Amino acid sequence: MKHLVVTGPLVLILFLGLFSSSVSLNANNITSYESDSMAIAKWVEPIKESLFVNPDTVLPWMDSLEQYAGSHDVSYVRYIFNNLKANYFWATMNYDSALVYYRIAHGYALSGKLKRPLVHILGNLGILYNFLDNFDSSNYYYTLATNKANEFEFYDSYVRNIINHSFILNNQGHYAKSIVMLNEAQQRSAGMHNAELDALLASALGSVYYAMGDIQKMHFQLRKAIRYYLETKNYPVLTIHYMNIAESFSSLEFNYDSAFFYFDKALAISTERNRPNILNVIDLTRGNINYDEGNYDSAEVYYLRALQNPLTEKHIRRKTAVLVNLANVYRMKKNYSAARHYYTMGERFADSLHFIEYQLNAILGLVRIDSALKNYEQAFFKNQEYQVLKETLNKTEVSNSLKVMEAERNLEVQKLENELLEKENIFQQNQILNQRILVVFILLGFVGSLIFTIVQLRNSKKIKQLNTLLNSNIAKLDEQNAALDKASKTKDKFFGILSHDLRSPSATLQTGLSMLNKEWDDFSEEERTQLIHQLDQTAENTHALLEDLLRWTQIQQGGLKVSTTKFRLADLVEELSLLFYMALSQKEQTLTTRINPDIEMMTDYQMLKQILHNLLTNAIKFTSHGGNITIEAAEEETGLKISVIDNGIGIPQEMLGRLFDLDADFGRPGTDNEKSSGMGLILCKDYATLLGAALRVDSEKDKGSNFSLHFHHERKNSIA
Repeated sequence: MKHLVVTGPLVLILFLGLFSSSVSLNANNITSYESDSMAIAKWVEPIKESLFVNPDTVLPWMDSLEQYAGSHDVSYVRYIFNNLKANYFWATMNYDSALVYYRIAHGYALSGKLKRPLVHILGNLGILYNFLDNFDSSNYYYTLATNKANEFEFYDSYVRNIINHSFILNNQGHYAKSIVMLNEAQQRSAGMHNAELDALLASALGSVYYAMGDIQKMHFQLRKAIRYYLETKNYPVLTIHYMNIAESFSSLEFNYDSAFFYFDKALAISTERNRPNILNVIDLTRGNINYDEGNYDSAEVYYLRALQNPLTEKHIRRKTAVLVNLANVYRMKKNYSAARHYYTMGERFADSLHFIEYQLNAILGLVRIDSALKNYEQAFFKNQEYQVLKETLNKTEVSNSLKVMEAERNLEVQKLENELLEKENIFQQNQILNQRILVVFILLGFVGSLIFTIVQLRNSKKIKQLNTLLNSNIAKLDEQNAALDKASKTKDKFFGILSHDLRSPSATLQTGLSMLNKEWDDFSEEERTQLIHQLDQTAENTHALLEDLLRWTQIQQGGLKVSTTKFRLADLVEELSLLFYMALSQKEQTLTTRINPDIEMMTDYQMLKQILHNLLTNAIKFTSHGGNITIEAAEEETGLKISVIDNGIGIPQEMLGRLFDLDADFGRPGTDNEKSSGMGLILCKDYATLLGAALRVDSEKDKGSNFSLHFHHERKNSIA
């Protein structure tokens, strides 16, 4: 079982947030308010320089600032004191007190109508709530901060808040939203020439690429940020970047030599305040290395030391990883009691904070413990829980990938629209210039008029060219959107079948075969027969689903061609009747055929047979024991109609409209709880389209269904 690593992105968000939010303390901001507040600069500057390096040294200046704020009824001065006090408590890990003082500072910013301080204090609250894993409050305050910055036209603060908000969304797994935000920040900051914002943006992009596992892009962005922080000698933030690069080498590439090279660089420039955190992360990493190498006693020592560290208690995500990793060690040492204890604690923490990957590791560990102790029933139920949770994680990952693709597509569309708008603006500017020139040339008489006419003709040609280009690009965009929409639905259906309809029976086959292999003598003959029958049925259903999936894939790729032959419809139906004799007998159902023996058809025999085969399969599946099923053919004015009719459970009205849609997911079980993937009807619809026929359905819940295939006379070679 793989160990867990969690420290990188979380630490990065914390430190970058603190440093970006503390900008409101500089002297340029102070001079923007009442002259009385200038006096506090002599305390603010040394506090700002030392707060994140050695917090205890700022207390004398903090006391002087508190006395001054108490004797001066100036909102900005009191805002500065309370904001600094909150930062001090945050730096000393007293988070409850930090929240209290941030709220007090927020009140002074509101009462004093202090616009820029209001934006910064809202951002500080957003960062702190994210650090405390209160994501709803974090998103709320960052949205407020961003809106206020835009309203007050503080565009540097607006960009800063967008970047910091993207960190939080990325930490929650919303990669597509994070990318969109960072793209907007990049566009907004393009003309600002602000090196600090550029470094913060590179850090945010590095965090996104870390979460998505794109190591090359992550290293490129983080090293770009490192160059800035080296030039400005911002060692606390630089320390965190070295830590994140070390974590990427450790958790994504398993290159431990490179990881410890960057850990050493972080330690070399670290302060007394953040050195314990680095050592805590190093303990966890050394535990991972020893676990990978099979040195479980050494791994236990490092994990226990990390778990007993007070810093681990403050980082719930890190604590959850240590608990599960420690449980892995005890399981490998066959200390199942201790392993179960730590797995259970880790699962509880992971479940409460929705850390699905950690929860999966814990549940899988419990399954393996129960299997080792021969608690097979408990292991079976835990394994079912594991499969359901893993399926949820897979769907989430597929959904995230599709959302990222959609976001990137939207960015490309936006880029094209911006280019078109830019061309239109250039044209409008040229038109305005030409109009001004026109006024001058009119005064010059006939020569000016002649030149004006020439210019207008030239502009008219440009307008036509731009309109032609615009219409062409719009048409291409529409085609691309339609293709992407179809591709997205096809992928959704394909991944849905792979992650659910194939994964679940595969897991059942694996579990059942493993039980027969390892516990053959523990089962009675009747139990073995019953289990083998269930596994055979599962294998048969899985094979049928694979056949449908392969046929559907062949249709989507255009590899299936119509092969026309002449045959009697009654012969085809008689062949199907014999094929389904056993299935009808098992459910005591009656099949009635009403086919004129003189009806001959000129179409693809196998495709038509497959359509009727799938429709008859569904009729049997969704009709109760003793039910009636009818296959009939009738010649109408427009052509031939072939119908499969049953008196089964029918289809609810709300499902009829989307019955053949790719993205529909009805998957109802049959009357004997038979499995259904929904692929059969989709194949019928595609085959009918290839044959030039129309597939229709009439149904009423609890009364039955009528699926009819319509061949039109105007279709050549349809009916002979």
